[in-house]
Amino acid sequence: MSALDHAALCGSEDLIDLLLKHQPDLATQQKSPRTVLYHAAISGHPHITQRLLDLNNDLVNHLDEDDELLPLQKAITLGHDKVVDVIVRRCLKADVKHKALVKGLSCATRQGKASLMELLLDLGVDIDGFDRYKNTALHFAAYNNTVPQVEILIMRKAQLDCRDEDGYTPLMDAARSGSPPSVRLLINAGANLEALTDFGASALDLAIAHGKRECGQLLLARLLQRHPDWFKSSKRDCKPYLQFSVECSALELAQNIIEVVVEKNSKDIDNPSVKQFVSSLLWNKWQAALDFFWNTWDVSTNELGIYGTALHYAAMRYQTSVVETILTHPKHPIDVNNKSGKYGTALQAIVVIQPKANYVEARKFLDMVDLLLKHEADIKVVGKPMTYVLQAALFQRRKDLSLSLLEKLRSKDILRVGGQYQTVLRALLAGPPHGDDVVEELIDLLLDKHGESVSRGTKGANGGGTALHQAAETASVRVIQHLMKLNDKPNVEIDIHQADMMGRLPIHFTIRSSQDRWEIAKTLDPDLATLWEKDQMHRTILHFAAVRRNVVMAKRALEVARDASLDVRKVLNETDIDGWTPIHWACRSGDNDEMIELLTTNGANVDARTRDNWLPWHVAVFHNQNYLRPQGGHDKDEDSDDQESSSDTREGLPTRAAPEIGALCNSCWSNCFGDAWHCTTCTKEHHLIEFDLCFKCYPYKEKLHPADHEFEQMPEDWYWTFRQTKAAMFQDFDKK
Repeated sequence: MSALDHAALCGSEDLIDLLLKHQPDLATQQKSPRTVLYHAAISGHPHITQRLLDLNNDLVNHLDEDDELLPLQKAITLGHDKVVDVIVRRCLKADVKHKALVKGLSCATRQGKASLMELLLDLGVDIDGFDRYKNTALHFAAYNNTVPQVEILIMRKAQLDCRDEDGYTPLMDAARSGSPPSVRLLINAGANLEALTDFGASALDLAIAHGKRECGQLLLARLLQRHPDWFKSSKRDCKPYLQFSVECSALELAQNIIEVVVEKNSKDIDNPSVKQFVSSLLWNKWQAALDFFWNTWDVSTNELGIYGTALHYAAMRYQTSVVETILTHPKHPIDVNNKSGKYGTALQAIVVIQPKANYVEARKFLDMVDLLLKHEADIKVVGKPMTYVLQAALFQRRKDLSLSLLEKLRSKDILRVGGQYQTVLRALLAGPPHGDDVVEELIDLLLDKHGESVSRGTKGANGGGTALHQAAETASVRVIQHLMKLNDKPNVEIDIHQADMMGRLPIHFTIRSSQDRWEIAKTLDPDLATLWEKDQMHRTILHFAAVRRNVVMAKRALEVARDASLDVRKVLNETDIDGWTPIHWACRSGDNDEMIELLTTNGANVDARTRDNWLPWHVAVFHNQNYLRPQGGHDKDEDSDDQESSSDTREGLPTRAAPEIGALCNSCWSNCFGDAWHCTTCTKEHHLIEFDLCFKCYPYKEKLHPADHEFEQMPEDWYWTFRQTKAAMFQDFDKK
């Protein structure tokens, strides 16, 4: 700061005069980002402030029209009334509508400084002046719940219904911010209760939307007092008014709203607009309004659309509170097994759109199943799909629901193969890593009472793996130990050498999660006798580790190889059925530099050629990666003309990235690039099943999947369309 700044802060008028007299250019040499006037104002020195203003030096004072005049705002904030008086009089002298005055009035109003606000008004500041967003002082007072300021502004005849740039009036600001005293003052002063924002919302709408119940009650009471039939002429959404009137015990209004909705003269409950209204109430948040509506009109058996009655729609939306209300309503109850619409009962309807067990929506789905079963929903009419519901319950560790379903379902349904996880035991073992006590209890129940088997193979949807394959991928050490101890029971055999349809062993599945599951591998196979076994595609555990970026497991496997005096270079350069080594597989995945470094450091051959003459570099290019570029080659993101070497082009080798399909190959666990195929037979069996093969695995589909299954090729946008279609099953109930 300059000497002049310090003089202003200290309030030394003599020193200021001395500096200005002997160093008149001092004001133009300031290094401070603030003016001298600013320092005088924040220090509360009115005489110094006046002296500086008299200089008419813009570099000292900054009184230009575009400036926010920070000294005035700071003086207001700090309560320096006399400084405020000095600056305001100067601004008024320049222009009665000076922007600084409007901003100063707003500042005093926001901060609840009534005396300063009145001072500004007494000095002639425009009471209805507005900022660049068209907010007046009354807007700020109403929104900030500074009730004395609201009262002062009303008494001084501020415009009550002035609108900001979005059409909000002070009453709307008070309503949405939750200031009942301000709302009351504005209502009593005659503010327009029915004014709308540019978005079509009234003050009552805003109070309801923002949960300001007391403000809403004040507005509702005055609206009914002024215009008893105001709602009948309203074209806005009536659900919030119905809900709010019920909550506020304004039952006469609620009845009025219902009569308007069902078209008072005809009372036609089958009217499409009435059906749409009822459907829109079938959400937990509208439960109070729905209950009142239900008391007035019996819509328990009316079909609202192709999916059935209110019960069906509420169940399909997983609105448990609404379903409970519908099933227990004393006046118009509905039978839980009432058949209606496209699918039959409510339970049948929700089972048809069952989400994947590992989705968040699955918990809501199971909550609804549980609720319907507690109200004695008949599972027999659902049939085969109830097996998949049981699988979902077991996956989510829903013990009570699982036990209930196990009690109700027939043995053949419990042991049915199909769905997302194929068997109930696989579903249980695939669940999240917690609740081992429940898992062990249910394992024993499934095996001892219901005849499930750990070694039972499955169909092609997940490669025909057993429960042990699933456990190797997802279960805890404790659960694996529990399974292995089952070998001690008569007629129970846990075979770690039992392969799935693709020849993959349980130990291979310890790789898939990309986590360190070495302890799992050791628990499954203490001697690691199966560690270097190959599957039908001649893939070793290092191939899978490379593509899944499982560096930890790859390191562990290499340590075992060294300890067993195996030729590590030979292990690293083992080829699969197409001549691909683990380094080729590593080049298929992004963010895999650590794996590639591990393999190359330990002797992987970066010049190895596949059966189709691909180098690891070609694999990387095809999969949109840039690993192991040969010396003199080109980065994959350079122009395609530079990227294509003439020799690679002639030999048909990859020179650019293939399209990414967005699917994961169920055989090699790699993301699909280029040509890929989807099994339509599996998906037709159940919408939860997805089985895909990449360009590399598809030629061997007879080795990997049931021969009678049909595939369709997936274009680049195939999976997006496929998933959008499936998503519509869960979301578009009101549109169909």
